[in-house]
Amino acid sequence: MIVIMNHISKIVNTECGDTKMYSYKSKRQHAKARLEDINASFKDLCAVCDNVRNMRVQDAILFLSLAKDMRIPVYYRRWNKKLGARKELKGKKGRYPEKAARLVLKLLKSAVANAEQKNLDVENLYIAHIAANKKNIYPRLAPKGRRIIQNLETARVELVLEELSLVQDNKKEESKPNRKKKENTNQEISGNQIDMKEENNSSSKNDKM
Repeated sequence: MIVIMNHISKIVNTECGDTKMYSYKSKRQHAKARLEDINASFKDLCAVCDNVRNMRVQDAILFLSLAKDMRIPVYYRRWNKKLGARKELKGKKGRYPEKAARLVLKLLKSAVANAEQKNLDVENLYIAHIAANKKNIYPRLAPKGRRIIQNLETARVELVLEELSLVQDNKKEESKPNRKKKENTNQEISGNQIDMKEENNSSSKNDKM
């Protein structure tokens, strides 16, 4: 009885959704959204996430809308053993996962709406983190014919948006002291070279005398 109650409590906690289920922790102003227990292939969702990661929001919406309508293929970095090469991907393997693209587009629009509620600049947002994973496995049998096990596998997707301008400013500030150090080292090297040349010239004059 205790084992059954523990199992039920685990199912309730996963269905209710815990706030600590994001694998990415942002220290900046951000907006996030997620989809839980989706009836979709997690492999297709992972492939779509790989193509959209670190992309601007406007570009990602355009890409997902075209992929949803099967107008452009999606590059598969993994799980591409028997896939065909696509001309649009310059010979790389890809597919048209319209359902996964539709779900990720829905998630992205939800995150943009959350960013607008937080008064973030939507035009400067980019996808800082997006990931898909397998969620639950429900035991199922074939509906007719031979009773073969056909389990139902669900998936989840999480997405975090951040402002692009803050990232650029931080990168500039981090690169400035490194440039100063390089300039100082170059000046020291050039000064040492000049001293060596003066010493060589003086030694050659003494030899001639």
